[in-house]
Amino acid sequence: MIDEQILKPVMSERLIGLRKRCGVSQKKLAADLRVSRATINRIENGHLLPETPLLYSLADYFDVPTDYFRAVSEESEKKSAIRA
Repeated sequence: MIDEQILKPVMSERLIGLRKRCGVSQKKLAADLRVSRATINRIENGHLLPETPLLYSLADYFDVPTDYFRAVSEESEKKSAIRA
């Protein structure tokens, strides 16, 4: 299992990148997904990992596989294993 402290920044970076490339504001994304803007903000700031239903909604919204948000480098996984 991937360490949450490694996964949060990956999720943050990927979500910000997708949202900006698509020209979607946090407010619009939140409204379209029926979540609060604060939820999107907390994910983008690395304070929150989305629950599974929201993860699937984000993947559907941006037409990417859910693994796109969870993909971390092997190096990050090794560091996580060493700390455990």
